[in-house]
Amino acid sequence: STLEFDEGLKFGEIAVRVFLPQVTFVGQSESLYQEERFGAAAGNGPISIGESWGATVVTDQFGFRVAADQPGGSTAYCDTIIIGDSVPFGVGVASQDIFPELLDRQLGRKSCNASVSGYGIDDYAEFIDHWLVSHRAQLNISNAILVLSLNDIHGSAREARQEENRQRRMEETESSVEGFARRVSAQVDFNRFLISRSKLYLAAKGGLYDSSRWWFQFDYEPYLDAEMVKSLNLKLHAVIAKLRNLGLKVTVFVLPYEYQLRSTGKEWLAPQAVLAGILDEVQVPYVDFY
Repeated sequence: STLEFDEGLKFGEIAVRVFLPQVTFVGQSESLYQEERFGAAAGNGPISIGESWGATVVTDQFGFRVAADQPGGSTAYCDTIIIGDSVPFGVGVASQDIFPELLDRQLGRKSCNASVSGYGIDDYAEFIDHWLVSHRAQLNISNAILVLSLNDIHGSAREARQEENRQRRMEETESSVEGFARRVSAQVDFNRFLISRSKLYLAAKGGLYDSSRWWFQFDYEPYLDAEMVKSLNLKLHAVIAKLRNLGLKVTVFVLPYEYQLRSTGKEWLAPQAVLAGILDEVQVPYVDFY
């Protein structure tokens, strides 16, 4: 009956929350994201406190993520500026465990985490032009770490969202369970409502299809497109040149996809090979975390 079905869903929701604490809600507080904050690029809201994928996020006067126990904290100095997307920003990760904090403790440095969820190569350039140029001397910044994710080839957060929507519309109807799950997730309003409210839905969705593989394949294809690689080459050259022109010592970190780490196919490493070729051209030190 309907009543039994409802009770079953309630029980399932409670069970997931109790026995699967690693399942976290998706999305973040609106106050943590502002459109056109740095030129055409979005940014984190300054002096904000909110939630991002279940983790508390606190930002300073520049919108940079800081320790959760320092609400309203003000940054007056940083040796290193870290520029990247959701990975160094630390979606779903407690502030003391995010990459910049671990790096600071390991190297004894003070860094500013300028990373923004969804950023791409175009956004990095906008941030440099519209913030770093005017604040480098003020904060005495001498080093820059550019954290590259494979989806940076899409250019910007806005471009990536547009391409994602286009790709979803063009997908052929599938008969598999995986295809069904993907079609369900494509119903944006329904999906967004549940991912921020039901951990049972998130657990079921995660079990029905391999989202990590799907996202990797989506971002892998552009690296086989000569025109997109050429565009990435030019943009990455320009970003590194901007950082060097500010007198910064630049290091690049190249991050793998989780799917690559559990896949045995070396053909999936084409994106890393493309990025390595570009970084070798500009003679910038880099670390491939694969």
